Amino acid sequence: MSQPFHSQQFRVIPYEEWMNEGSCRFYPQALFFPPDGHHTLSEAAREICNFCPVQLTCLEYALTHRLDDGIWGGTTGRERKRIIARRVRLRLALPA
Repeated sequence: MSQPFHSQQFRVIPYEEWMNEGSCRFYPQALFFPPDGHHTLSEAAREICNFCPVQLTCLEYALTHRLDDGIWGGTTGRERKRIIARRVRLRLALPA
């Protein structure tokens, strides 16, 4: 993944230096962007992420850039939406 790549919806994802360290660089991009309903592929990608040295950096990148599709940092788009919602609720609950 040493160059920009495309998500399922053809959005160009900017390349970042930390991506050179990702375990995903050894696997086809399609594994991390499985079609809807391909649970087995998602689980395989998530397993790769579990041992990735940049897993948390990858997850934060996906959260910051609001990447809805694909497996990033071992999470699905649905899981990332939940994380963002939880963070918003926590921020709103903190005293100003």
